[in-house]
Amino acid sequence: MKKKTKAFNRNTFQDENIERKNFQRGIFNLNNSDKYIGETMNNKLNGVGIYYFENKSKYIGEYKNGLKHGQGIYFYSNGNKYIGEFKLGLPDGSGILILKNRKKIIGFSNKGKFFTNHKI
Repeated sequence: MKKKTKAFNRNTFQDENIERKNFQRGIFNLNNSDKYIGETMNNKLNGVGIYYFENKSKYIGEYKNGLKHGQGIYFYSNGNKYIGEFKLGLPDGSGILILKNRKKIIGFSNKGKFFTNHKI
């Protein structure tokens, strides 16, 4: 089994089981006008990529088994953005919510729900 390490935003992650025959990198236009630029494995988003949603939201970050998982930045269509950890497709872990008026809120997420510590 080969280990492959990739850098992302000064952090690293390791994929334990990269099989090159099922690995793809490219631009994928999806049925619902969404667009993904990045890495896939076994026809699922895996690795690092950028996902453009039809509603003008965008996610830049790590994926595992088709879901946002690892470090990432989610740009909401309302102008807010979340920078932090994701698990199983949802914000989960330490993060910063930056509001469209540029106020920064440090906190953590648990299964998509954001809890604040304080504003900067």
